[in-house]
Amino acid sequence: MTAAHAQSVLLGGGGHARVVLAAWHEPVFGVIAPHAPAFGMPKWLGSDDALADLSRDYVLLNGVGAIPLRRKLYDCARALGFDVSGVIHPSAILAAPPDLGPGVQIMARAVIQPNVSLGENTIINTGSIVEHDCQIGAHSHIAPGAILCGGVHVGAGSHLGAGAVIREGIRIGDNAVIGAGAVVVKDVSSGSKVMGCPAR
Repeated sequence: MTAAHAQSVLLGGGGHARVVLAAWHEPVFGVIAPHAPAFGMPKWLGSDDALADLSRDYVLLNGVGAIPLRRKLYDCARALGFDVSGVIHPSAILAAPPDLGPGVQIMARAVIQPNVSLGENTIINTGSIVEHDCQIGAHSHIAPGAILCGGVHVGAGSHLGAGAVIREGIRIGDNAVIGAGAVVVKDVSSGSKVMGCPAR
């Protein structure tokens, strides 16, 4: 049974979980979240502790958007032996098959150009553009509307805010935060937080 046809369980009950659910288009058995999710979501199976008792036949969908908790749940699920499925929205545009790690999510109207590598558990969110020859490290979140010009390297665990623009050839280190709307014209070191136009 392939991931697309196995029964799935959604991790998280917030906004990103609803976006993942809209992109999945397959039956979802239930939701594991700290609290019962809002009306219209699949049935609540319990809090994160319920994951250990869940059958390994289920495929998990990571519906958490915030990087630290998202990574923690992903690592926990993989350590328990679960398959964490990637999600590609039908309206996403993939110019060529990208190099995708497990659990990658490419949301509605995102554009991925040729020779792109996306590390495991990464989110390419709604309407983002990732141009040719970009490399994005594991557990990163490229927020809605962000634009990465050609040859950008994003380190693991980094967050690029909504509408951020990254000039071609820029290197962003691990665990960096780029503010919403920032225009990045020079390299960003690991652990840095930058914002503004140009970003500082």
